[in-house]
Amino acid sequence: MQHSIKTFLVINLLVAVTLILSLSIIGNLLLDQRKQQKSLDIHLVYTGLSIASFIKHVDLQQEQKLIQRSIDHIASHANELLPYNEQDPEMARYINTQFQIWYRDELIVKSQAIPSESIANLDQTFETRSIEGSKWRIFTLPIPKKQLTIVVADNYQLYEQLENRVTRSSILIMLLSYPLLAILIWFIVDRGLKSITCINREIQNRQADFLSPIHLSHVPTEVQPFIDELNLLLTKLHDAFVREKRFTSDAAHELRTPLAALKAQVVHATQLASID
Repeated sequence: MQHSIKTFLVINLLVAVTLILSLSIIGNLLLDQRKQQKSLDIHLVYTGLSIASFIKHVDLQQEQKLIQRSIDHIASHANELLPYNEQDPEMARYINTQFQIWYRDELIVKSQAIPSESIANLDQTFETRSIEGSKWRIFTLPIPKKQLTIVVADNYQLYEQLENRVTRSSILIMLLSYPLLAILIWFIVDRGLKSITCINREIQNRQADFLSPIHLSHVPTEVQPFIDELNLLLTKLHDAFVREKRFTSDAAHELRTPLAALKAQVVHATQLASID
């Protein structure tokens, strides 16, 4: 059963590229998940400290309603500045870090997309908890001097959804680029096997008695041993034909004299027979 080297290389290169890209996507996804919590924790700490630096100089109890009203308008204001968020309102609502500010056991202000009840264990600095069916990463920062507690939270599940979207997009791009990849691999393999085509053309155009060595320019290193062995075979065949031709010539020369003598004897016998 015959098979094509070109087809074999193209198919196997496509399979190899697919395998490597798939492993890369999976590896990046696993590494991102490991780094995700660390990045979220750093982000939560910086956000909590930033909020703390502001509220230390503000009387939250007196300005509570005004501050809460301003916070409630953040989402609509953000949509005005970033209009593409309107295409995904849930993403626009939850992508920003959420927070609560408590005075003793009373909720003073909170962000729009976070429940009004306490979401954190005040005895823990970091924790992961399920809130309304979603997994959240929560950071708690107490301010004892003002009897305030800042609770900052990020939707952990949302980041996983974003990663899944990126992964699906990467896979889709990979699948869409497959035809172009196949054409490029086919072209590269065809160029790589061009020397074999040249050898085939060289041999095909030769006469049966033309046994001189094959001479091609720009022969790849991998093909050169094949040409050397083929030239060695042609040389051996040429030498064999020369020896056969010499043997035939010598044999004809050796047979020429006995045949002449035999011919003379036949003629003489014929003449004697005619005289009788």
